[in-house]
Amino acid sequence: MDDEKMGWQGMANLMDTKIAVSFEKHAYDAEIKLAKLHNVPDSYIIRLEKLRDKEVERIKNRGT
Repeated sequence: MDDEKMGWQGMANLMDTKIAVSFEKHAYDAEIKLAKLHNVPDSYIIRLEKLRDKEVERIKNRGT
């Protein structure tokens, strides 16, 4: 997992916006890939993509 590759930095990684965005995208993309693999309706996949984008924007704009 990403955290292991980065030396188990924990919250320090999540406080870095670039890393936090990367983690979030990776998590959502894995869920989207799994949904597609199981033929989940497109409406659900579109919802996941919108939620991913919203969360990424939230992370980018935190503290501003």
